Amino acid sequence: MRWIVIFLAAIAISTAASSQSINGVYDISPEACTREMSDGRVNVQGNNLGFWESACQLTNPTTVRGMQAGALFDLKCSGEGEEWASRALVGLDYDGGLIIYNDGGMSKYFRC
Repeated sequence: MRWIVIFLAAIAISTAASSQSINGVYDISPEACTREMSDGRVNVQGNNLGFWESACQLTNPTTVRGMQAGALFDLKCSGEGEEWASRALVGLDYDGGLIIYNDGGMSKYFRC
């Protein structure tokens, strides 16, 4: 579960990194967005991320040269009685979805 949360935690990015606000609700597919509950759902509000069974705070945003809609973040997460730290690169794609790169993996999340 920890690697899923670390991967998902990368879902926030400061509004300074993009002209489009990152705040909102995202999920793993448009269909998942229509469900009342989904364990892939992420609520983004400022630098706080809410997940199914955990939460993360994004700190130390670092812009990446040549990436207008992305930033690198340090993550401070907790959930299921554990705490951990990680780093993640997060960016918005052309249709408002999130692209997340963390520890060798990449994923896309759809805005609900």
